[in-house]
Amino acid sequence: REALLPLALLAAVLLCGYLRGRMQRLSAPLTIGLPVALWLSFVLVPVVSAAIFRAWDCTAFPYDDAADAVQFQLRADLAVRCSDPTYRSDAHEEVVRQATALLLLWPIGFPTLFTLLLLRCRGDILNGRSTPLSRATTFLHQDYKPKFFFWEPVEMARRLSITGFVLLVEDAQHRLYLAVMLSAGFSIMLAYVRPYAKPINNLLALGAHLSITSTLVAGTFLRLFAGVEKGLDGDRQQLERIFGFDATTSIINTLVGFNFGFLALLVLASVYQAAHSASAAQEDHVGRSKETGRRSLADVDRPLMEEANVSETE
Repeated sequence: REALLPLALLAAVLLCGYLRGRMQRLSAPLTIGLPVALWLSFVLVPVVSAAIFRAWDCTAFPYDDAADAVQFQLRADLAVRCSDPTYRSDAHEEVVRQATALLLLWPIGFPTLFTLLLLRCRGDILNGRSTPLSRATTFLHQDYKPKFFFWEPVEMARRLSITGFVLLVEDAQHRLYLAVMLSAGFSIMLAYVRPYAKPINNLLALGAHLSITSTLVAGTFLRLFAGVEKGLDGDRQQLERIFGFDATTSIINTLVGFNFGFLALLVLASVYQAAHSASAAQEDHVGRSKETGRRSLADVDRPLMEEANVSETE
């Protein structure tokens, strides 16, 4: 239901736009509702995808302390037991089948649709031409350099990968490893290509990517620390020898300090960029004012010079 109701909303928007276009007797009535429908789908994809990926989000509950045995329940509905290597759950299998079909529609289908639409108007974007399709997809490419017009679907794929697709990996520790590698890979790619038109946006995006990567790394260390601590029965000396600290608060404090340091640097960079842009705009305005003044004086002097030339000729 959470995935199908948004589809009905998008269909209603397209239908209303189409009817309005027909009433106005436009040659392409479907394009009237297209900008709003695309924007709504862009906003809805992360929300709906998160609901779909919950079909694979299971949490462990111990049921036999003596044997250290656990069983997995669906986090979104604890009444549903998840399938695992030793147990097959018909209820969970049905949930997964439905989610797989919706997976092809939302987290995979819509980013693919955005990419195809951007490729369709690629020439118009690169040449600065305004067409109905290029205007409808403006929110997807306006913040990027023309040659990186396709970057928003790439960014969407990054977000969906580290928050959703990693849930398809059964082992929680392996999920974290994969998320760290994906986040670090996208950060390196962003630093290399710098797709945003404004330099400050490249800096802010890179800072956000690095902050997310550091958070995932800290999460990996927390899980490793918890596992080793359990195996060593809380032996603080051994934990200190292995990790360099004996409590999870050290990891959390380091993460908070690192992220706040990044935030401070980004704020300073933003202030500097804003001041630099304002100064450049002021200089440009002054330059245009002087040029306009010189042209005005020239326009005033021209009739006087022509009159003087006529007098000399007489």
